[in-house]
Amino acid sequence: MKSIFLALSAIALTTMTFVLLSQKSHSDMREQFMSFKAQYNKSYGNKTELEYRFSVFSENMNLIKLTNANSTKRFSLKMNEFTDRTFQEFKNQFLMNPTENEAHSQLSRSSPVTGNVDWRTVKGAVGAVKNQKECGSCWAFSTVAALETAYFLRNNSFVSFSEQELVDCATSYGNHGCHGGLMPFAFEYIMDNKITTEDAYPYVAYEGTCRASSMSDRYSLDSFAQINPIDVEGLKLGLKQTVVSVAIEVQNDFMFYSTGVYHADSNCGQALNHAVTAVGFNTETTDPYFIVRNSWGPKWGLGGYVKMAIESGSGTCGIANPTCVFPVYA
Repeated sequence: MKSIFLALSAIALTTMTFVLLSQKSHSDMREQFMSFKAQYNKSYGNKTELEYRFSVFSENMNLIKLTNANSTKRFSLKMNEFTDRTFQEFKNQFLMNPTENEAHSQLSRSSPVTGNVDWRTVKGAVGAVKNQKECGSCWAFSTVAALETAYFLRNNSFVSFSEQELVDCATSYGNHGCHGGLMPFAFEYIMDNKITTEDAYPYVAYEGTCRASSMSDRYSLDSFAQINPIDVEGLKLGLKQTVVSVAIEVQNDFMFYSTGVYHADSNCGQALNHAVTAVGFNTETTDPYFIVRNSWGPKWGLGGYVKMAIESGSGTCGIANPTCVFPVYA
């Protein structure tokens, strides 16, 4: 009887300890959530919405914790302004409708391209990281970022061009404003119509009526080129000339990227849903990577950038694909 009593007491003690630990964990998470709300100036309409956002925040924080504890990962995640959003919400607000990556199944047959290229080290060649906000206009930001560097390399003068003009005016070329687009279509628009500056046509993060005809300050583009071959070696060759507009597939952990060399599972890259800009690569390291500029502001990732692992074929999350293009001046 005594042994039964001791066993029951031990079970009760274990249960109580588990409950207390669970309560502490919940309390700690709640405290982190309140700090998150204050840091990012978040407000919610009612208690129901508040509790829902807390549950989403908790799930995302658990993903961050599990990823950072995984010794096989070569990158880390951190809480950021997106931590109270589901991945589906994030896709609807920030990403494009996915397109099939035709290069995903290709194997690289070209000779390895080596070196260390970073166009940010060329003074004046790469502008400050911008923020697309809650508009799926990443394609316009990728286009403009590549154009700005190409224009600088040709004219030794940096000009910040207008993403908003592309959002408002390039729809007849196959783009869809805040609902996605493709960089080759955007470059075709610029070749035919030229483009104005950010100051003249500032970004507002929603689709409006095209005002390009009223802009007198216009800049031309001669042509654009696709990477050749269409694989990571072709992307590195393109980057030896200038920065390159690229598309990738974003998965949920990418939302919270912080540091390290990002890599993903083998399925990542089949459905391209986000446009970014490759500004360099480094093969002179034990973990080679592309240097990729995002358009979610400078507080995301490494000052707005991410290091993406250089892998064969179409690369990490399909980064080397047929949409990889760069501007060309004669």
